[in-house]
Amino acid sequence: MSIGDIEVGKTYTGTVRSVQSYGAFVDIGAASDGLVHISQLSNDFIKDANDVVSVGATVEARVMSVDEAAGRFALSLRSENAEPRGSGGGREGGAGEDGGRPVRRGKVARGGGAAKREDKPIPFKIGEELKGTVSRVLPYGVFLSLGDSGFEGLLHQSEVALLPGEFEADLRKRFSEGTADVEVRVISLDKGKVSLTQKTDEERKPFKGVSTEVKPGMNAMEAQFARLGLSSGSFAAAASS
Repeated sequence: MSIGDIEVGKTYTGTVRSVQSYGAFVDIGAASDGLVHISQLSNDFIKDANDVVSVGATVEARVMSVDEAAGRFALSLRSENAEPRGSGGGREGGAGEDGGRPVRRGKVARGGGAAKREDKPIPFKIGEELKGTVSRVLPYGVFLSLGDSGFEGLLHQSEVALLPGEFEADLRKRFSEGTADVEVRVISLDKGKVSLTQKTDEERKPFKGVSTEVKPGMNAMEAQFARLGLSSGSFAAAASS
């Protein structure tokens, strides 16, 4: 089933493929997994997605939105008649109000979730070699589920080992959701984020004296140019001279 075939509002039977601090990814038979944000996992307020879902569980998920251009869609496990988050629902007493004043549940939830994610220790070290399972394939890279750690790592397109004759890796041809035993190496750890590579230190080594900065949002070609100390402007300048 392609992303374009998914119907907003329809309920699909799916399987939980990975559980993260911000929600769960569910396979409903589409080209990619859908995200159930933590706020959509239960009718009740929860702090930890693992309290309500686990990898391999079968769930009934309702489609909330579809972004066909980006190749992603959002799901919900909440009842259709569930009250919106943060609403008092017109109920009297402590459930919706505290002394007549609305309880700001959303604000508390956001702060607690962020703290938990950053405080959770990353069980890896830089340089460690790992095997992961592909959870998502995006235009700029591949997210890998790293065993039972509860962490995902990003394998940026510029860090994918190139095949003979390749200048940049075709991610959709090389990877698909569910592909297991992808060999990678940890290159950075920052605030709960794990960055990975398939390249050797020699392959990642830039020319001496040039910048190696790879900025978010760069595609593989731009990232390669950055490692070489080049930019698209360099070619424009050369052409006009």
